[in-house]
Amino acid sequence: MTMQTRSNFTLSFGYAAAIAAVASGFLTIAKEKYEPLLAWMKSFTMHHWVTHGLLVLLLFAIVGFALSARKPSGNLESDLKRLSVVLILATATGAALVVLFYLLAQP
Repeated sequence: MTMQTRSNFTLSFGYAAAIAAVASGFLTIAKEKYEPLLAWMKSFTMHHWVTHGLLVLLLFAIVGFALSARKPSGNLESDLKRLSVVLILATATGAALVVLFYLLAQP
């Protein structure tokens, strides 16, 4: 595996992690607000959190491999800096979605 290939996978799966972090927050809210989704998730693996993890992992893998087909811009240093910012913001966004939902939506 060449350095270019490793860099491309690093960027691709880094962005996939960012997307998965935000999607996980939205999935948490969706399953809490929509009972049929929660029921399906419970029935699929016997516990909704297991299904949640599998769905997020599947999303991560699909997006990561899909993005790895793209060509990187060529400026690895700036790409990695941008990825760092995106990962931090996406993780904070996913966490904030869940925290705010449970703080504001519960009686």
